[in-house]
Parts: sequence; structure tokens; C-alpha cells
Amino acid sequence: MLAETTVRRIGNSQGITIPKEMCDAVGFPVGKRVVLTTDEGGVRITSAKGRTIRDRMDEWDGVRYQSPEVDWGQPAGNELW
Repeated sequence: MLAETTVRRIGNSQGITIPKEMCDAVGFPVGKRVVLTTDEGGVRITSAKGRTIRDRMDEWDGVRYQSPEVDWGQPAGNELW
């Protein structure tokens, strides 16, 4: 499948539109996260790989997260303390 499009200004970035038929053919629904990489002569768009629970566990350093205590200040209304 071949399509031609134009690079457009989108805010402070640049962007292109991908025809719906192409998105349907490669399984890119609206909202799909993709990865952009440059290679010789162009830009490649591939599906972003989601992180599995195994990936997340491999990244864990074994330390339990401790939320810092927050001082919310003095009561300002009818809060029950």
C-alpha cells in the first residue's frame, strides 16, 4: 500500500495524517501508541510494545514505595479531626 501526505504544523510540532485504510491494514486504531524511528532515508512507524507485568517486575529494585507525609495545614472549615 502506498500513500502520499504532507507534513503539517501542529502546535509547536510537525505531523502527518495516515489514511484510515493504512491504519486499518496495520492495526493502528485511534489512540494507539506508536514508536517513531529514523533510518536511512525516512521515518519508520511501528507499534509501541506494551510493558508486561514481567517487564515491570524486572525493573523493580525491591524497595517498597513509602509515601512522604504531607502537612495539609490547619482545618479551614468544618472538617472532623
